[in-house]
Amino acid sequence: MIGRWIAAVTLLLGAIILSLGTGSTAIAPAELLTLLGRGFGAGADSQNGQILWLFRVPKALVAIMAGSALSVSGLQMQTLFRNPLADPFVLGVSAGASLGAALVIVLGGWWLGTWGLVGAAFAGAMGTSLLVVWVAHRLRQSQALLIFGLLLGYAIAAVLAILLQFGAAERIQRFVLWSSGSFGGVTWRDLPTMAIATGLGHTLALTLAQPLNVLLLGEAYAQSLGMAVGPMRLALILNSTLLAATTTAFCGPISFIGIAVPHLSAGLLKTGDRRLLIPFCALIGAALALGSDSLTQILGGGIVLPLNAITALLGTPIVIGIILRSAK
Repeated sequence: MIGRWIAAVTLLLGAIILSLGTGSTAIAPAELLTLLGRGFGAGADSQNGQILWLFRVPKALVAIMAGSALSVSGLQMQTLFRNPLADPFVLGVSAGASLGAALVIVLGGWWLGTWGLVGAAFAGAMGTSLLVVWVAHRLRQSQALLIFGLLLGYAIAAVLAILLQFGAAERIQRFVLWSSGSFGGVTWRDLPTMAIATGLGHTLALTLAQPLNVLLLGEAYAQSLGMAVGPMRLALILNSTLLAATTTAFCGPISFIGIAVPHLSAGLLKTGDRRLLIPFCALIGAALALGSDSLTQILGGGIVLPLNAITALLGTPIVIGIILRSAK
């Protein structure tokens, strides 16, 4: 098992080097290591140093935080609902964030700037989550809550589609660009906020790892062991929403990572122990996010492809494999 952890760390380091060296201006590995070794001040003297430290390093850090957050959130959701196709946005978090962003962009609130957009997206995601939490008090079964979340997401998507019909073409284009997902819109000034939120979510996820192991055997069995299933379910929902909402607010809705990585990690690590899977998912999710972002530039040939298109191409085979394996 130690070899698998070493392989995961090596994969992440390789993805980091690829991400930092890939772009409109390629940076060779030797020069890359030199610029990184000189540090921010001295390393940013040259043109490649400025490209590296002002743009690529923060983008790589955002991809690491976003990929790990979505993966851990997806693992929690799949365990809670005991559904292999559950993901961080199954409770309408993505739809709520998109609606909040659309209200700012389409209705002319773009002048609020980046933090206005981030705040609106986060408020929309958390508002949806709070509604789900309220419903969770009335629904005893997680599967019923899952269905409610899906229906809520469809309803919000319908409202969003109507809202877009009344927006100007330029504003709609801005919203489309936001909804395609990107790790490049977060600056050094914004990084601490995202790091604190995702760090808190990861810490809580590790704290809840053992209860997740108990929930693998079903809510009835967990209750027989004395677990307060209701409060635990609410804690998992809120923590998953914190991770997913933070990522969506800063990067836009990123698809498939939350579904695919937990299954990929479980297959590689050969264990269902959530105490091990949570940090392993964070490593694989970060590497996959970095790799996907690099492919948006490598495959485009000078044109940056939509991030969600690449994550969908990478995640679809994994999801199909899950369905075929379940059918057996």
